Amino acid sequence: MENFFTIPWARLLLLLFIVYLIIASLTFFFGDRLLFPVPHKTTYSEEEVSFFISNNSERVACMQFGNLKDPEKTIIFSHGNGEDLGNLKSFLKFWSTDNIELIAYDYPGYGLSEGKPSEQGCYDAIECLYKKVTGGMGRDPASIIIWGRSLGTGPSLYLSSKYEVGGMILETPFLSAFRSVTQIPLLPWDRFRNFEQTQNVRCPSLVVHGTLDEVVPFRQGVQIYSELPDPKKFLEVKGAQHNNIMEVGGERYRESILSFIFSIGS
Repeated sequence: MENFFTIPWARLLLLLFIVYLIIASLTFFFGDRLLFPVPHKTTYSEEEVSFFISNNSERVACMQFGNLKDPEKTIIFSHGNGEDLGNLKSFLKFWSTDNIELIAYDYPGYGLSEGKPSEQGCYDAIECLYKKVTGGMGRDPASIIIWGRSLGTGPSLYLSSKYEVGGMILETPFLSAFRSVTQIPLLPWDRFRNFEQTQNVRCPSLVVHGTLDEVVPFRQGVQIYSELPDPKKFLEVKGAQHNNIMEVGGERYRESILSFIFSIGS
């Protein structure tokens, strides 16, 4: 058998090109299926839904906690991948206070939200929710904080780059969906190109990332932070992985986020 190191460069480059075409084709045709591992079973009932919004004639489920009448701050929360609103109930209740209203939604195809998961579907869903919050609910855009975690940093950056908001929290943000795996701009049809949205943000921001994140490299959070305009803050959670950042961060994590939330508009 011919030794690998004796293969002519032309044949090696051809082999690499074929491998690239296979990977590119798979991500082109099955990208959404790879990117959105929807939970197989919904973890909440319709009775637990606070309200539905209409996204291109399809229902999007929302949960609302905290001060629902006259909140000082309103948080629109976009969750991570592989979970739905039912998985978030304890988290949402934890951050809801007498002064804070927290509203979270499920992406199309997740939980009781209708439709199929897609990048544009996520953008449309948060945009519809923002319009309901500022329109039908009458919340002041300057008092709204957009908070996204992992996958949720995509729609959060999208909204914050297009509309007036008071502040933005990005927890474990990535440069783009596939670059969180490849580390380099390898595919022309990448999803959630967060790095393209940063310069259009016009509000204070807080970026939170764990140093041992095994899903989204810590350096990607640092790069997103570096590209955001001032004013901005960065919370480095030493020793935290992708899914335990709140537990590892402890009181410092909690106080940093609360401090940022109540600094908005002050």
